[in-house]
Amino acid sequence: MSNKTTTSILEYAEVHRDFSMDDLFAYLHEKVGISKSSLSWYLFKLVNENVLVRTGRGTYAKVMKQVFSPQPIEEVKEVYGLLQSDFPFAKFSVYQGDIIAPLQHHLSSNRIIYVETDRDSAETVFNFLKDRNHDVYLRPDKNMIYRYVDMDSRVIFVKNLVSEALARSIRRAYAHVGKTVSGYIERYGLFLPARQ
Repeated sequence: MSNKTTTSILEYAEVHRDFSMDDLFAYLHEKVGISKSSLSWYLFKLVNENVLVRTGRGTYAKVMKQVFSPQPIEEVKEVYGLLQSDFPFAKFSVYQGDIIAPLQHHLSSNRIIYVETDRDSAETVFNFLKDRNHDVYLRPDKNMIYRYVDMDSRVIFVKNLVSEALARSIRRAYAHVGKTVSGYIERYGLFLPARQ
């Protein structure tokens, strides 16, 4: 692929949200002297590379990447605050299932709050949250979830934190990346997975 032609196509796509092949051809024919069949080939390649998307017959648009920045709900902040104050040396990660529900295509909703902590402190955290009248499950398996848990209710799952968890701080964005949701980003630095 010619870099000049590809660059010209992408520049045009930046300026024009949706564009037709005919409009792009008129623009590029003047600029680089491209034929319609060559333009069709370039568009085909860019669509296959996920740079452009076909929006209709003969119309295209640039693929817009959405910024993933979920907001923590008050209940998650509360649980995190309780755990942080009562278990200052325990490693844990707290997040709500609402943010991963779009990734779980087979489920309609997921309102569960997940608390992941060290294997040694999981039972203590479970009992601590249970004593504060939260609906809590300790390391629930698939059968327990299917039988007893309503995914539309706000319950808490206490699970083991994987020791190889990715815990990376992005100071400029005030975000932390948790391994549990494969790239889950939480703003404001509230939910640091595996504090060090």
